[in-house]
Amino acid sequence: MLFLGERIPAAVALEYGIVNQIFPRELFETSSKEYLGKLSGKSSSILKLGKEAINRIENATLAEDLEYLEKALIQVMSSVDCNEGIHAFLEKRKPVWKQE
Repeated sequence: MLFLGERIPAAVALEYGIVNQIFPRELFETSSKEYLGKLSGKSSSILKLGKEAINRIENATLAEDLEYLEKALIQVMSSVDCNEGIHAFLEKRKPVWKQE
């Protein structure tokens, strides 16, 4: 797609992992709002760490990736929001993110 400039159907983009979700045109407004609502309910600090990890390991060696991801996992697991997420899950309630 990148080199040829050819369009691909949304279902193929989903299959290739280029996109996370697709919605029928007639349901796009409601479905996308629902999907974004789910995403916005997550801890922004944990999402930021995930995005940083993805960007960081994109062009690294496997050994560098593993070392970085190990450190990133330690950072995530020691975060206030991770602790809150675990407690909220166990207590069957919605988490209250601290964004720290």
